[in-house]
Amino acid sequence: MNREEALESILQATKENDAIFATTGLISRSLYELHDAPNIFYNVGSFGMVSSLGLGFALSKPANKTIVIDGDASLLTNFGTMVTIGVQSPKNFVHVALDNNSYASCSEEKSCSDTASFPR
Repeated sequence: MNREEALESILQATKENDAIFATTGLISRSLYELHDAPNIFYNVGSFGMVSSLGLGFALSKPANKTIVIDGDASLLTNFGTMVTIGVQSPKNFVHVALDNNSYASCSEEKSCSDTASFPR
């Protein structure tokens, strides 16, 4: 499944009042082209921080489902947030990592995600 197909699947599973946070780069650009909406936050310029931003929103707005769409390289850049997400465990928080084992928004350098163990 490519990035656009994955994003379409995610969008089909969301509701209009769900908050969607998209990581910087190609994921945000693809999401914007597929379905720009007021409930989508495009994280421009803070590589690796979308999980932190989404977690903060989820904790402050427990009535809203919060969906974070991250890339493997972005997630690895701020992997420590995974511990905080696990400790807080907000019931309204969904974190999706699109893993292509590369820094796709840069020049396709390998991300080493194939050696990481992402929780499922």
